[in-house]
Amino acid sequence: MKVRLDGAGIVTEIGKHLIPEEAAGESVGINSLSRALLNDLFPTIERRINEGDGRKEFYEQAFDELIQKGTIFNTADVTHLPVIEIDTPEDFEAARSQHAQNLVE
Repeated sequence: MKVRLDGAGIVTEIGKHLIPEEAAGESVGINSLSRALLNDLFPTIERRINEGDGRKEFYEQAFDELIQKGTIFNTADVTHLPVIEIDTPEDFEAARSQHAQNLVE
């Protein structure tokens, strides 16, 4: 999931459809959410699952819907941290290898 930011580092858009060259980075799936945001987020996710194909629904799509309605999502720069997406057994092995290498360093 790529993210687009404004000049202050606030997320203005999040989604797989964003062009990589126009994105500021990627969402790594680690989020800190306020109770107030959760009160909006869970009903939004539930509605999206019930109205659409829930098996293909990404929670970031609910984030983007809330962003478009004016909810503020801040960011944190984690480029200095070892982050890897795990979607396949090969990704898992790459992550395991990266983790083992980081322990040695």
